[in-house]
Amino acid sequence: MQIEYTRAIKDLLGYEKYIIVGKSITRVDALEKVTGKAKYTADYIIDEVLCVKVLRSPHPHALIKGIHKEESLKIPGVVDVLTADDIPGTNDVGYYLPDQPLLVKEKARFVGDPIALVAARGEEEAVKGLEAVKVDFEELPAIFDPEEALRRKDVKIHEHGNIAGTVRIRKGDAEAALERADVVVENTYSTSY
Repeated sequence: MQIEYTRAIKDLLGYEKYIIVGKSITRVDALEKVTGKAKYTADYIIDEVLCVKVLRSPHPHALIKGIHKEESLKIPGVVDVLTADDIPGTNDVGYYLPDQPLLVKEKARFVGDPIALVAARGEEEAVKGLEAVKVDFEELPAIFDPEEALRRKDVKIHEHGNIAGTVRIRKGDAEAALERADVVVENTYSTSY
């Protein structure tokens, strides 16, 4: 009786037609993609949309002494050039550190740190506007190795030093576990973040 009831429910709901594991299924977007008719995000851009380009630091470690956007604003099609001074409220997008600004105001900490945004009516105008923005940098000594960063006290990447942050995780008794271990392998390992 239970088997017949379950089969009746399956038939009523028709859910078996949605089970695709083990079946050859044609993608619903395959034909549009292979013929070039599929639309992607860039295909939906309308005329009123502005193109925004980011001016990034060419230096790994530098103070920003001035940002000159006047010439950029004279370029036809450039609508605005935004810097950290134009951001109301907190200029912070840092997930882990509170010193990761959306736009850098005082100090670039890596090549590519964002300094300004150029908004223009088209990509070509935005690129020209970007090239016209001038930044006065005072280059600072750079550190490219984490072990060197720990040793050096004369160069501070962050205001409090060269350790961006620490997280201490404690679970169990590591010393006791090492004493009980049949084999202990000690080495220095490098891994991704």
